[in-house]
Amino acid sequence: YKGEDEQIASVASLDPDSGRVTVLIVNFAERYGSPRKVRLSAMNLPSSLDNGVCRQYLVDATHANLWHDPARCELSVVREAPIVSANAFDMLIELPNNSVTLLEMDIGSIP
Repeated sequence: YKGEDEQIASVASLDPDSGRVTVLIVNFAERYGSPRKVRLSAMNLPSSLDNGVCRQYLVDATHANLWHDPARCELSVVREAPIVSANAFDMLIELPNNSVTLLEMDIGSIP
């Protein structure tokens, strides 16, 4: 939660059975402001995530937004990044204004 401010909020969870880690980040910034760059750094993740994958889902004006486009309202992966080592993971994310992103770190690999 380090680095949160009045416009960025986050919460993370760990599923002890599967080892999956999820992080939800919300950008409450004004509608016409600049996108925010957010760095997600995680250390000491479950060792089962070594060589795993981090999938990013996004809800904003053009992704998974029923109001904007009823035909494209399903969550979909907008980015995948490898987790080389569960000891240290780092990812830079650019969040549009009024957006929510879900990061899911899981075993497996990028196809």
